[in-house]
Amino acid sequence: MRSLAMPNPEDVNLIIFDTDGTIIPSMKPVYEAIRRTFAKANWEVSFTPEDIERYFGTTGGELYKFIAPEGKSWEEVREKAREEYAAAFREFAVTYPGVKETLEILRSRDYRLVLYSNASTFYFDLVKSALGIEAYFDYTECLGENNLTKIELIQKIKHKFGGPEAAVVGDRIHDIEAAAETGSLSVGAMYGYGKDEPEKADIVINKFPDLLEIFDRRLTIFE
Repeated sequence: MRSLAMPNPEDVNLIIFDTDGTIIPSMKPVYEAIRRTFAKANWEVSFTPEDIERYFGTTGGELYKFIAPEGKSWEEVREKAREEYAAAFREFAVTYPGVKETLEILRSRDYRLVLYSNASTFYFDLVKSALGIEAYFDYTECLGENNLTKIELIQKIKHKFGGPEAAVVGDRIHDIEAAAETGSLSVGAMYGYGKDEPEKADIVINKFPDLLEIFDRRLTIFE
């Protein structure tokens, strides 16, 4: 769904990507890390992957508050889970289909690419390392590094690159609202965890390579 005043995609020079639900389908490695944590602690797993999906993209430890067994603090559950994350992500973390190839083509078209997230620094660094994707981006930053809101972080990123026209690609309403508040084009990833939330974006994509049809004004002789 497009808004009447949406920025023109042809004017975009900077593309800012959310992480979970946009670049990586993080459910499998996250759930596996939690499952292993509960097994080692002899805690009962009373939730399914679908139960925790709605907490992807939230802050403030909401996921761990939801899964914490009675009598256990969410901070304790989070710390135990973090001990399992590295192995689980090495085994199960992948990008969505076509992510790396699409990013490479966008770079060849001379777009500046940024990865951002509202995750902790621990998680953000783990995802980048497990996927081997940092080199595809001109800059990366998460909210855990600075305690900014997504709106403030996008403003910071745009300022860092000289205030260009920007697009924000994400699967949750927070990304869409942050794009609107910063005068950026919003691109909703329908394949992520936001269910119908991405429909509120200026433009929607059903798969990551669809971005090449939106940001196509810098075609190169190499394609």
